[in-house]
Amino acid sequence: MSQVTQEQPAAKVVTNRPLRLWPPLWACIILAILFALVLFVRVTDVLGDHAISNILTIIVCFIAFCWLSIWFTFRSDYGRGVRMAWPVIVIVGVSWFSFTYKIVGVNGEMLPRFESRWSEPADLLVGEFKVSLPEPSREMQVFPGDFSQFLGPDRNGVVKAPSLKRDWKADKPKELWRIKIGAGWSPFVVGGDLAVTLEQRGALEAVSCYSLESGDLVWSHTAEKRHSTVLGGVGPRSAPTLYAGKVIALGAAGDLYCLHGGTGELIWKFNVLKHYGVSVEDDIARVAWGRSGSPLIVDDLVVIPAGGGKGDGEQVSLIALDLVTGKVKWESGDVLCGYSSPIVAHVAGMRQIISVNEDTVSGHEPRSGRVMWTHPWYGKSNEAASCSQPQPVGENRLLLTKGYGQGCQLIELEMLGSEQWGVEVVWENKRALKTKFTNVAIRDGFAYGLSDGILECVDLSDGKSQWKRGRYRHGQVLIVDDVVLVQAESGAVFMVDANPEKFTELGKLDAISGQTWNNLCLTVDKLLVRNAEEAACFQLPVRYPAPAAE
Repeated sequence: MSQVTQEQPAAKVVTNRPLRLWPPLWACIILAILFALVLFVRVTDVLGDHAISNILTIIVCFIAFCWLSIWFTFRSDYGRGVRMAWPVIVIVGVSWFSFTYKIVGVNGEMLPRFESRWSEPADLLVGEFKVSLPEPSREMQVFPGDFSQFLGPDRNGVVKAPSLKRDWKADKPKELWRIKIGAGWSPFVVGGDLAVTLEQRGALEAVSCYSLESGDLVWSHTAEKRHSTVLGGVGPRSAPTLYAGKVIALGAAGDLYCLHGGTGELIWKFNVLKHYGVSVEDDIARVAWGRSGSPLIVDDLVVIPAGGGKGDGEQVSLIALDLVTGKVKWESGDVLCGYSSPIVAHVAGMRQIISVNEDTVSGHEPRSGRVMWTHPWYGKSNEAASCSQPQPVGENRLLLTKGYGQGCQLIELEMLGSEQWGVEVVWENKRALKTKFTNVAIRDGFAYGLSDGILECVDLSDGKSQWKRGRYRHGQVLIVDDVVLVQAESGAVFMVDANPEKFTELGKLDAISGQTWNNLCLTVDKLLVRNAEEAACFQLPVRYPAPAAE
């Protein structure tokens, strides 16, 4: 009899593999190295720009998040339901956030600002212009010492008087008025009892004139123009210039206005883009953050950065117009404009217009515009923008400063012949005075400026930093006698001792709130501040008589 054998089921193989509840060691080491690298970059500032550090941090965090999400979903040993729920949560969360919020801009360190997708832009909420003080027959008077142009009376970020009291706790600044205002990064300038700025309200770009005493609107001149980019924000950027009863103002899209200072009546208008046959789209592609050069008055000329192209595509650096008629008097240079404003100064015994262009600095003869000298100064107007003013130092030197990791440089000019100049670099410091879109001010041989958002004092004899303190981010500075007023990016105003030996913060004024890139304006004892949403005027406590100079 044959024996029947029954097949036994195969034995179940049992492994001792541990549950994968944590990423593998090699992945953790790589992630730790990446985050250590990011921490090193942020602490040491080796890249020279906090914005680049922030972008690097965001990229590393995004890579780490994506990799961990993939590992958790497909490689970990957590329950299937938990693993499959995670990508759904991520997709739903990202979709909800994208549907609910929108990016309305970035701060100076490239961190995005979000608002509800259904919220109206602030400049649409201000409303229409309503003149409160109509005085059609009045005249604008500009007195010596008035803050009548970009960076003050001498266009250098220094106000010699008044002397401010140095304790804002004992003697508090007094708020005189506060108003809502249209968008833009233009500062105020003052002539007599009138304060002028540029702003954006919806589709209208405006040159606006307010009463210095009350903040009431005196007049406005509007045009249907609107400049807006995610990185640069909305509205005009430059400061008006007040001269001989006139207001000269340059809009973000290249409209140059000459207006009657007392009434806002148009005297003449000139459009840079139309003159050079450049479309708005092409101009934004090349001058990405809008026309920012504040008009310079030289004798009977109005000088502004050109940056246009002639018929054959050649660039033009500067253009000068007749102050009375608006007719073109000369064009000069062959380099695209940056975001700096031209200055006039006596350097090496010669009166000249000095311009920081896209990637050069140049000197021009005022009457003809002839280029006398050029010096390379790296920049790209749609990337590493050149924004800061050149600052004369002594009789024949210029201080150049810039952000994006470039730092500062002192150059010396020498006239070698009737039409020949020599330019020599005296010293250079790539880690100091990294003025991204601000300027430095000079007092007693020391330069004070926001270096990538931190206030710094540099000795101009050798370019060495004296101190670097106070994280005010990307605001603006103004030297007033023996103190430095710092307009922080947050809107607060700080008073710092202009002392190269040590950093001392003397006071703080919660002036306005919100992102503030606008320059300060101080006339007599009245401080005007503004940003893209509000403006205010404060009376600062002053010392009478001014203390004797040391």
